[in-house]
Order: sequence, then structure tokens, then C-alpha cells
Amino acid sequence: MWYVVAAIIALGVAFSLVGCRETPSPVVPPETKVTVAPDTAKGVPRVEIAAKLAKLATSKPPTKLAQGAMCYEVMAPPDRMEYVCPACGEKTLYATEGEGASPDAHAAIATMQFELEGCRRLAKQIAGLDLALDESAFCRKCTPEGQAPRLCLVVRYAGQDTPHRAEGISTDDLVLIQEFLAGKDRHVSADWESPLKKHLSRLQFLLGFEQTMDRE
Repeated sequence: MWYVVAAIIALGVAFSLVGCRETPSPVVPPETKVTVAPDTAKGVPRVEIAAKLAKLATSKPPTKLAQGAMCYEVMAPPDRMEYVCPACGEKTLYATEGEGASPDAHAAIATMQFELEGCRRLAKQIAGLDLALDESAFCRKCTPEGQAPRLCLVVRYAGQDTPHRAEGISTDDLVLIQEFLAGKDRHVSADWESPLKKHLSRLQFLLGFEQTMDRE
């Protein structure tokens, strides 16, 4: 009988050891880190553009400039042209005569004929600024108010809630911005040159530092 008693004692000890084991602690997931989204505006800060404009204002203009022949024949725009909106796909017809003629058709057709594609291309090429071309005024679905259609440049700066809008721009304006950001001292138009400093007022208007349409 002694071996029966020994077996009972052994079983009791085993159960007591199991009962004494510590219950494993639950696995606590690591704390979720909250990241703050960066400012959506790209490009250089507004203060840097202001410093570059101030530097241009006090710079010495170049003296040796190329002078072109300036004897170009400008092709007359057509009497009718259809605008296809890249945003909504809607078509808008502009005509200077006949059915659908409008008083602002001449300017709209000239802009579409000579400026639109160049502005689209340059707006994509310019680096260092968060800018975009707004051509919605040419679409009667996107802008049904019937205002005179003009190309608009939209410039956004980091930390600035309201973007700057410059209406009535051309390819020459975007070339000015491109030259300014590249640190050029002259503006090249066709095959003639002029000091970039001469266009300071226009640059200030385009970049949102002075509301003036004057071209010096």
C-alpha cells in the first residue's frame, strides 16, 4: 500500500505546481503613432521669393543685350474656334461672326490660337513653385457666368491658405517666371533681350507681391 500512497502524494505535488504557475500577461499592442501630414504646398517658401525679388530690385542690369530684327508677320486668328475643356470635356464654340458670335470671341480665339498650348507646356515645366494654369473661364459649363475668358495663373505658398491668382497671363509671363527662378539677369523674347529688372513690376504681380498690371 505504500506505493499507492506515494503515487497520490506525487499527483498532489504535480497539481500544486501547475496551479502555482503565473498566468501570462496579455500582449499589449504598441501605441499607434500619429503623424501630421506635411503642408500640401510645394516649392520654395514665400519669404524666399520675396528675397529674390528684393535682390533683383537692387541688381545691376546687364548692358550687352541681343537685339532682334523684330520684323515678324503675325498670322490672323480664325473666325471660329472650339475650346475643349480638359477638366470636364465640354466643348465651347467661339465665333466672331454669324450664329453664336460674342463680343469677347476675338480675344478668346487669339488666346487659344497663340497662347494656350505654350502656357500649358510652360506651367508644367516650371520647377520651384507650386503653380497651376486655370483656364476654366474658357469653358461655359465650368464658368457659366459669361465673363470674358482669360488665362489665370494660380500660385500657392506653404502656410498660406488662399492661393494667389493672376489673370490675363501669357506665355511671356511664364517665361519671365522661369528666368527669374533660374537666377537670370535678362528676359529673352523671340530673338531680342531686355534686363529682367525691367519686368520687376510684372513679376511682382504674377507672384502675388504687388497688385499691378504695369509692364515697365
